[in-house]
Amino acid sequence: MRHRQLSVTIAASIVMLLGTVVAHAHPGHYHPPQEVDEFEQESFMSAVTHPFTGLDHLTAALAVGGLAISLGRRSGSALAASFAGSLALGAVLGQAGSTMPMIEQGLAVSVIAAGALLMFASRTSPVMRLAIVAAMGFWHGNAHGSEMSGAVSCAGLLLGTATAVALGATCTRLITGRLPVAARYAGGAVAAIGLVLCVARLA
Repeated sequence: MRHRQLSVTIAASIVMLLGTVVAHAHPGHYHPPQEVDEFEQESFMSAVTHPFTGLDHLTAALAVGGLAISLGRRSGSALAASFAGSLALGAVLGQAGSTMPMIEQGLAVSVIAAGALLMFASRTSPVMRLAIVAAMGFWHGNAHGSEMSGAVSCAGLLLGTATAVALGATCTRLITGRLPVAARYAGGAVAAIGLVLCVARLA
């Protein structure tokens, strides 16, 4: 009964989240070449709060946190460090003017990848996990680094992202302590969000 109630709750949550995605495929922040940019009036706090205003960044960071806690202390710490390090590298290169093609679509694909990793964490090799998470971090960092200038905003983005990752890890620890399969449900929800983002951004 408890498993059935949890399944219904998660399914309802997915429907609500997907409805939000369809209504506003990229809430809270924008990337070139769009006209509105939250970093136009740049500040440390706007960079810190950014991961909590962009659906793609938030879901990816939460999933990385959930994946890290699912893998144990050593592997999880390496995974989180890989994400943070590649995020910083991508941001620096973005600030220098080196940007990846198809940024919006790449961010959506990264959400799908994050969800898939969370669903099948035990079936992927450590090297593959690190490579995928590093690519995700680089893409997000590069997208936002191209919008920012200066180390202050970059530091704020890293701090905000680290907070979102920690939040994902904490929630996963609390939930999976009662129901271990919950992480797989969450991964499915994240992947579904990423899929809808892909469709919306290719339309």
